Amino acid sequence: MNSQSATHSAFQLSLKNLLWALPILFLSFFQSQTSYAQTILIANGQAINVCSDSTVENITLLYAGAITRTNQRCTIQLPLGVLYISGSLTGTGGLAVSQFDISDLNRPIFAVANDPSGFNLSTFNFRRKANCDAAATGQDQITLTGTNTPGGNYVVNGNSNTYNINRAAFNFNSTLTGPFTIGSSVCRPIVIDNSGNGTIDRIYYSVDISDRISNYSLFLNNVELVAITETPTFNGVLRTYQLDNVDFDAGET
Repeated sequence: MNSQSATHSAFQLSLKNLLWALPILFLSFFQSQTSYAQTILIANGQAINVCSDSTVENITLLYAGAITRTNQRCTIQLPLGVLYISGSLTGTGGLAVSQFDISDLNRPIFAVANDPSGFNLSTFNFRRKANCDAAATGQDQITLTGTNTPGGNYVVNGNSNTYNINRAAFNFNSTLTGPFTIGSSVCRPIVIDNSGNGTIDRIYYSVDISDRISNYSLFLNNVELVAITETPTFNGVLRTYQLDNVDFDAGET
């Protein structure tokens, strides 16, 4: 073998070794970059009663790697009809969290404090409520974005647990049988039962009273109620009563 052939063979061998090394180097670089963005989202939301009190959702962010993190934003996409309670955000450990954009209460955005020392943890909670148009169950979609140094920008997506959105279901019965004498007083019993799975702590009861009826009174547990509004109608008046603090649980009457 002459010197030119030997040089050519050595060049082929070196090129072959380089071609093998490049994928390994690229794979190592890719794994190194993506390892900085490994973040675990843990979100657990309590069940919500429609048109009632708000309940809590707890979120934990666990980071991998002692690196610097900046510009962190946590976006919570709540289900249709579920709204964030403004001012309810509370940090419970690790990096501080604050309200960033709550112009859409169905999709609040929180800011997670910069992490110059690789703290690796942030825990917080917030409250949300459900309107009457909410579905029977809910699950939140969570997106965390930010910048790692080193590592660059990152996006992490996750979901909360699936939680119940409970609602009351009213059955109304008010049977009155006669005959009755004109001018006499009549007591009509009213029975309302909650056959749903939600609790209601306030009820609005409206009745359209004919102008042929006088001295109409409404009682709850032998206590006379006072109408909060009275609106004239074509042939009488529409009265609306508010029943507060009734704590009307599922299955109760």
